[in-house]
Amino acid sequence: MEQLKQWAADNPTLFSVAKYVLLVVFVFMIIQFVRRLLRKQVTDATARYKSQKGIEIIGYVILIFLTVSYFTGNIRDFTLAIGLFSAGIAITLQELILSIAGSLYIFVVKVYKPGDRIEINGIKGDVIDVDSIYTTMMEMI
Repeated sequence: MEQLKQWAADNPTLFSVAKYVLLVVFVFMIIQFVRRLLRKQVTDATARYKSQKGIEIIGYVILIFLTVSYFTGNIRDFTLAIGLFSAGIAITLQELILSIAGSLYIFVVKVYKPGDRIEINGIKGDVIDVDSIYTTMMEMI
């Protein structure tokens, strides 16, 4: 135990990154636990699917919040960090953000849902899953 304390004192940056990774793993474990609990407790397939997707989205929001707050360290710098982070994300990940916005639109407005037969870019098939970025479908010939 004393060696771990000495290593943490000698490598503060590496120790901070290790704490962050453990925090992220812990949050992922909680999300998976809640999803499994919902899978066992909710009997209606539609409600189970929606609740698991909701937990997934809430988990992503929690991880983003924890990441920004962990690395800024000071609450006064939090708004500046969020602004810079948002600008960088918007420029870098435009296509991904549009995909997520489109999937949220599909999820909320219910343009299509699992079990529907749709056609996207000339490919016809049955929707299997609507994920946070992708729509999985079984192609029909």
